[in-house]
Formats: sequence, structure tokens, C-alpha cells
Amino acid sequence: MVRIPFFHRGKPEQSEGLRYVISETSRSTGVPVERIVLIMTYFLQHLVAAVCKGKLVRIPGVGIFGAFTWWPKREGTYEPDRSQPARCLPRFVAYRPFRNEVGMTAMPDEERNKALLNACRLHCPGRSAKKSSSTTFTTMTTFRQSLTKQAREKHVEEFISG
Repeated sequence: MVRIPFFHRGKPEQSEGLRYVISETSRSTGVPVERIVLIMTYFLQHLVAAVCKGKLVRIPGVGIFGAFTWWPKREGTYEPDRSQPARCLPRFVAYRPFRNEVGMTAMPDEERNKALLNACRLHCPGRSAKKSSSTTFTTMTTFRQSLTKQAREKHVEEFISG
């Protein structure tokens, strides 16, 4: 099993979804897990880089990623205050096929809702944005370094089979 960095050691459920996606991709394609993870980290790193350059990244059947321009609101109104400096925030919009599939197949789950709302709260635009210097590039680089270290520590067949 690949140990995924940045998840709390005592809470394996936090990485359950990502582990599932990685293992199912490996099983479906016959590509070893470590290669899937490497490709995934580079894909995400370059997706973020494209969005940072102002490009819209469309994934057919899934959605669109882009940088959304946001202005602070005028006090007491919902109108943007264009005299204030604008900020760009990442935005993902799910396309209809993705929304339809989730709507038809996913079951309601209060715990999942809590996790999603908690992620919104912890990663909201105003929360310590000036204090943090982390970037997707450094996160994905660390992810790949962790993967390389794991591969060296374990025999490759054991590493792949989990």
C-alpha cells in the first residue's frame, strides 16, 4: 500500500478516496501504482500551473478549472467594490454529465457533508492566506519524494501490491 503524505496518520479514512482512485486506475490500466501516482502528481501540478497562467482547463464530461476574479463586497451590499484590489481564486465547475452521475448514484451521507464543509471552512479564501507559503508544486514534489523513498524501502512487488 502506498503511504500518502499530508494525511493524519491516525485517520486512514482521509486518504481512502484517493487510494481507491489510484488502485482502480492501476487495476484498470495494468500500470503500476507508483507510476499512476507519479503521473497524477505531475498532472495536478501542471493543471494548477495552467490555471495560474489564466488558462481554462476543460475536462470533457467532468468540468472546468479556472481562476475566478473576486472583488470584496461593498459594505452592507452584495455589490462588488471595484475600488478595492481584485483577487483570483481557483474555481471548479462540474459539467452536467458529472453532476448527473453523482446525483443518480451517490447516496446521501452526513459525514461526507461534514468533511466537505470542514474543507471549505479550513481552506476558505480569507483564512490565513498571507501566512501560508505552500504551493501545489511543493506539495506534489514532496508527494513524489515520499513515493520514491517508499519504493526504496520496500521491495517493488510488495510496494505495488500493497
